[in-house]
Amino acid sequence: MASLTGIRGAIYFPTHSHNHYQSWAAYDPAVAANDLDYAKRLNLNAVRVLLSYHWWRENRRAFADAFDDFLLKAENRGIRVLPVLFESIGEQPTKPRRRPTGDAPPLKSPAGATIRRPWRWDGPRKFTRWVANRCTDPQVVLALEIMNEPGEYEPRVQFVQEMLSVARETTPNVPLTVGCKDIRLNTQFSDPGLDVFQFHMNLPPTEKQARRQIRDAVTFARTHGKPVWLTEWQRLRRSPRSKLRPNYASLAPIIRESALDGDFFWQLMLKPAYMRKQRKKGRINGLFHADGAVFSASDANALAKLPQTESRGDTAADSVDWTERQKPPKEFDAGGN
Repeated sequence: MASLTGIRGAIYFPTHSHNHYQSWAAYDPAVAANDLDYAKRLNLNAVRVLLSYHWWRENRRAFADAFDDFLLKAENRGIRVLPVLFESIGEQPTKPRRRPTGDAPPLKSPAGATIRRPWRWDGPRKFTRWVANRCTDPQVVLALEIMNEPGEYEPRVQFVQEMLSVARETTPNVPLTVGCKDIRLNTQFSDPGLDVFQFHMNLPPTEKQARRQIRDAVTFARTHGKPVWLTEWQRLRRSPRSKLRPNYASLAPIIRESALDGDFFWQLMLKPAYMRKQRKKGRINGLFHADGAVFSASDANALAKLPQTESRGDTAADSVDWTERQKPPKEFDAGGN
C-alpha cells in the first residue's frame, strides 16, 4: 500500500463552481491544469475533490472524460487525488438547483429520499463500482472517501457502510475512508473498517484548543492503529484579521508541527463560502485567485513551508514571489470588504 503519511493537501473546487455538480458539469481541462500547478507551488501532494453522482447519472461520458483528465493531470504533477463520492451537506439536489453555472447552493448527494430507502441504492452502488474501477492505483488515488460528514444519522451510516463494502470488493488495494467531522465517528464503520481516520477542525477558537483537539484525535487514531488526516481546516476563530476572510497563517504552524499523518485546508481556490448562510454574510475562503495571485502572501508562505526534514534547512516558500491581491474574487458578489 502506498504511503498514507506525509500528506499535504487542499480541498479543490474550481473558482467558478459552488458545488460538486458545477465542478464536473462545467469542467475545463485548462483551468484544472492551472489550478493543479498552483497546488504544486504550495508543495502540496494531494487534493480532496467532491465527485458528482448526479452529473454522472446525467452524462456519464462527459463525467468520465473529465474525471480521467483530472486524474492524469494530477498524476503528472505528483499530486494524489482523494475523491469524495457522496456529500451529506447542502440542499436537496432538485433539478432547478442542478445548474452548471451561476449562483447555486451546496447539494446533497444522493438525495435524502434515496438515503432513507435502501431499495433505491442500486444507482449509488453502480456509481461506487464505476469510480472504484477507475481508481485502482494507490499511487494516483490516495484513498476513496465514501461520504463527507455523514454524521450519526442511522440511514446515512448504513448507506455509507454499504458503499464501503461495494468499494472494498471492487478495488481491495485502495484505502477507504469517510469524512467524519468528529474523530470518534470513524468507529461507526466496520466490516470493512476504515484504513484512515478523518476529522474536521475548521474554526477552532484558540491555539490551545486547536492543539488539544489535534492531540486527542491523534491519540484516538493511534489507539485504533490507524493513520489520521485532518481533512478540513481554515483558521483560528479568534485572530486579528476579519472573521470573514482567510487566515491560514494563524493555524498552519500548529498543524505542521503536529503528529498528524496528513491535512487538507479549505480551500485551494479563493471563493465565496460553501454554505449559503455564510456566503450571504460575505465570508470567503481560499488562497488563489483564478489568475494565480494569492489573497495573502503570509498565508501562502505558511501553507507552502516544508518541515526541516524535507527542506534540509531551506524554506521553499521563502523563495516564491507571490503576487498578493487582498480582494474578493471579481467573478462573485462575495459581500463585505
